[in-house]
Amino acid sequence: MSFDKETSCYVAAVGVLVYETCITLDREVRHIWRRRPSAASWIYLLNRYLVISLYLVNLALSLGASDAVAAVSYSAPPKSSPSCLT
Repeated sequence: MSFDKETSCYVAAVGVLVYETCITLDREVRHIWRRRPSAASWIYLLNRYLVISLYLVNLALSLGASDAVAAVSYSAPPKSSPSCLT
C-alpha cells in the first residue's frame, strides 16, 4: 500500500466530502426526504450519493483494495490430480 501525496490529498478530499454530508444531513432530511419526490430531488440525491460512493470506491482502489479483492476472488485449482484419473 503506497501512501503518497496524491493519495493523501484524496483521503483529505473524501474526509471533507463526508464531513460536509454529515453536517448538512439535517437540512437534507428536512428539505428532500420529508417532501414528495420530484425530478429535482432525484437529481440532488444522485449527485450527492453517487459522488460519495465513487470517491470511496476510488479511495479503496488507490489504497490497494484491488489487490486484496483479486486475491480473494481468484482461487487457483488444486495441484493434485483427481483420484478418478489415477
